[in-house]
Amino acid sequence: MKTWHGEIIGHRGAAGLAPENTLAAFEAGILAGADRVEFDVRRTFDDLPVVFHDLNTDRFVPGARGRTVTRHLLEEMRRIDVGAALGQAPALVPSLHETLEVLKGRVQLNLEVKGSGADGLRTLELSVAALEEAAIGDDTVLSSFHEPVVERMRDAAPSIARALIVDLRYTGDAVAAASRLGCSALHAEQRLCGESLLARCRAAGLELKAWTVNEEPAMWRLMDLGIDGIVSDHPDRVVRARSGPGQ
Repeated sequence: MKTWHGEIIGHRGAAGLAPENTLAAFEAGILAGADRVEFDVRRTFDDLPVVFHDLNTDRFVPGARGRTVTRHLLEEMRRIDVGAALGQAPALVPSLHETLEVLKGRVQLNLEVKGSGADGLRTLELSVAALEEAAIGDDTVLSSFHEPVVERMRDAAPSIARALIVDLRYTGDAVAAASRLGCSALHAEQRLCGESLLARCRAAGLELKAWTVNEEPAMWRLMDLGIDGIVSDHPDRVVRARSGPGQ
């Protein structure tokens, strides 16, 4: 296998090692050797940014019945025990400000802005304000599945790198879209990542990073391909896979 020098990105901190999108997951990602930790941001009813992936709290709150994050106050969100809901060690939902305070200067960040339309645009504004307040920008990446949100990133935070996220449902020309939006990278679901897409990204001056890659054979394939980054729930496995099969 070729020597690989790409970026190791812990998905939701290190969701395979600790409760996702919690301070415990970020600590686990750093300890496991991640170069960067990725996490999701949504906004609450009181218009504050919180680190949380799902649109609603059903997965973590019994009887939530589709109650979205935007219908919760921040303090309500911060009482949710993600760890207990996932059968793991206790770990609470953090605010974005709390997360940035803990991670600043320790690891590079990938902040995924959740939500589309006005919701996503407002979440972006709140996220950028928090980054500015924490004086974090260098080596940070802002990303989103939604092109209008990525487009707004250019004006809201011109000095912060941005990435378009795509999966198998995307029907457009992802490379052309990422280029038009001034992205530095395309974050593609791993099954989309092959020689053709990588060649097109190279020609467009884009990095190509694959998500969410948790099995070592898939890691080896992508490393041999020359992928620029691997997003994984298990950054420790990516570290191990980098040494080659059988290590």
